[in-house]
Amino acid sequence: MLGLIVVVFLLSFTAFFFKKLSMSGSFMAFIVGTMIVYGLQLEGLVLLGIFFVSSTALGAFFQKKKQNDIVEKGDRRDGFQVIANGGVAAVCASMFGVTNEPLWVVAFVGSLAAANADTWASEIGTLSRKKPISILSFQRVERGTSGAISFLGTVASLCGAIAIAVPAVILFESLISWTSVYIFVLFVLAGWFGSTVDTLIGAFMQNVNECSVCQRKTEKRYHCQQKTIPVFGFRWITNDTVNLCCTITGAVVAVLFI
Repeated sequence: MLGLIVVVFLLSFTAFFFKKLSMSGSFMAFIVGTMIVYGLQLEGLVLLGIFFVSSTALGAFFQKKKQNDIVEKGDRRDGFQVIANGGVAAVCASMFGVTNEPLWVVAFVGSLAAANADTWASEIGTLSRKKPISILSFQRVERGTSGAISFLGTVASLCGAIAIAVPAVILFESLISWTSVYIFVLFVLAGWFGSTVDTLIGAFMQNVNECSVCQRKTEKRYHCQQKTIPVFGFRWITNDTVNLCCTITGAVVAVLFI
């Protein structure tokens, strides 16, 4: 286990060095990775690595093509973003280490499937040729707007869930007594449900601000070098809050399906 913890430390430091994580993000990534190693050893770390590497690679590959003027944070993840995406998985893995109850493994995979589905939808969906449609107003809105959907984003969400479900079935088949096909479908649906809840909360509850200079709707607190004005939603429901709800939903839905 000590060797795996060293690996987690090196990976966290490397992500900070290459500016994929902030200092707080690197620290929390080490905590999350250590908790997962404690509960699920190498298998858990591999699945976490698949999520982090795939989401980081997508963010880097499409960085120049994405519309980033709406979202509050950039591609360098901070501590809150790491907790929002990996905190639930870390708790579930640790609980399996304490209880040896397979349902915690199911919840662990469900939370990561949801996080990956949402991340892939966000990263790839913004590349759609047509602007996405808001599920609140049913009007086309700017790319990157929370609570908006597109066909490309929906397909990307399913692919993101599948990218976690396939290796999860291989890695944890011995710990879960149900058939492989059922487990696979369960994980994909849990990931998709989590991503859908993310969209719903983003549309109906997430904080939206307006720039006093250009009147652009944005998640950012400052725009055009001026403080933005809250115009919709709850101020405490940020993108990190929505992502946390997404991963909790993925974990809960996976367990309920079992």
